[in-house]
Amino acid sequence: MEDIEEEYTSTTLVKIDDIEKELILKADIHCNFDKEHMESNYQNTNHILYWIKKSNEFKKKADMIDIKRKKKWTELHNFYKKEYSSSITCKEYLDCFIESDPSYSNLFLSSKRTWDIKNFCDSVKKALEGKAFQVQNWLEYQKFLNGK
Repeated sequence: MEDIEEEYTSTTLVKIDDIEKELILKADIHCNFDKEHMESNYQNTNHILYWIKKSNEFKKKADMIDIKRKKKWTELHNFYKKEYSSSITCKEYLDCFIESDPSYSNLFLSSKRTWDIKNFCDSVKKALEGKAFQVQNWLEYQKFLNGK
């Protein structure tokens, strides 16, 4: 239990912020409609594969954090149910006590942020898949303008 609390402190959320900023910058680079790389479908495919790998990576991380979060919730639920059985009569009150615990809230926030990053990776992948059609249409338009 202590290793989970040490592993998921507020510094974890700062690390997630840094990862998120890095991914946003990379998405801007990959989704840019750059005329120099228009004819390279290979590069666009590599970008799509990169985002698929990132999405899978963050899905695994989010699943692991969710498992730890659920274990922590169960542990806290049992603790509050046992120690404060006479004073806590309503399930909503019990949930409030559990959600106010700092170790649980850090796990909860880490889980949500990791799922958000995973969804962001999926949206960039979809944008890149749509970019392939834009590239093809742009190339056909250039051929039309050049009379080919």
